[in-house]
Amino acid sequence: MEALTISSMTLRLGGVLTLILGLIFWSGNLDGLQPIHMTLGILVVASLLWLAFLFAQAGQSMALVIAAVVVGVALVVVGLTQQSILTERAHWVIQVTHLVLGLAALGLGEVMGARLRRGATAAG
Repeated sequence: MEALTISSMTLRLGGVLTLILGLIFWSGNLDGLQPIHMTLGILVVASLLWLAFLFAQAGQSMALVIAAVVVGVALVVVGLTQQSILTERAHWVIQVTHLVLGLAALGLGEVMGARLRRGATAAG
């Protein structure tokens, strides 16, 4: 249960901070903080993947586990390559894609965490 709490809280806090920094960058400010944004993003994805592992270990839905892995990998790939994808006027498309993937990661993490907590409460 402790691993669940730590990974859920890391996902939440890291996700909110990453989202705030991303929106600041989108407005054209504080670009020097991108390494912090990237580090937090990797922490968010690592937390999501750990939750997916715990979810699979608990015998929960493999569809959610697969979705979490796909979203996590896609989030990292898009995040690390977005500066070279759809540059110029269409760059907003990749930025929105990155944002949607980030929100999906947070949502999937919340769903898996809630189901695991419910299962732990029912079993305890």
